[in-house]
Amino acid sequence: MENPDFVDAQFHGYEPLRIVDDVINSFNDYSCDAADAMQKVLTQAPGMGEHSKAVEEGLDRWQLKVQRAADKNFDKFELYALNNVFRVPAEVTEAPVDGVDQSGIDAELEELWAQLRQELATKSELQQRVAAASRETQRWEAHQHAVEGLCTTRRSEALGRVLHEARQLDEELRRGREQLHGSTAEGPTCVQKALSDRRIQISTAGVSDLKVLSSMLCT
Repeated sequence: MENPDFVDAQFHGYEPLRIVDDVINSFNDYSCDAADAMQKVLTQAPGMGEHSKAVEEGLDRWQLKVQRAADKNFDKFELYALNNVFRVPAEVTEAPVDGVDQSGIDAELEELWAQLRQELATKSELQQRVAAASRETQRWEAHQHAVEGLCTTRRSEALGRVLHEARQLDEELRRGREQLHGSTAEGPTCVQKALSDRRIQISTAGVSDLKVLSSMLCT
């Protein structure tokens, strides 16, 4: 069975213990910087210059207590981080292998990037439309009172023109109806006259005409 620490390092691509050490070292650096900053502020305070030795000793004791508390708790932090945060579960036995085919992932990322570019372009276009609409709204608001006043003063003239055009249209429709009725009335008269003439021609047929017709049918 492989060493769990080795498996963790292979899986994450780095040694988890180095991360824990970096956290501890960073805390120690910050505590030292804090002690130096407090010493500078206290020694520069009015009436504290002559007590610089006491300030330094007090800060040393404070830093020692902080360091002891940190060492005690960082031991717990190290155990918890290595066993619960960075530990690879037992069912995960294979670490990532370098050179694995990632073409599918790359294609998916490229598709997502294309969608993002499309969304950004759409957002930019919508922003331009909103800006244009806002400008048109401002122009309308700037001239709204003038337009309303113009409509109020010339309303009677506009109504007069509309009524005049409506009367002209009604007159044209009336003439069209009269012409339509006139052409319809003449139609049946012409047809009746043609039928009457045809009946006269048929009634004046003689015996000789009938003989000719009979000979044509029997031939």
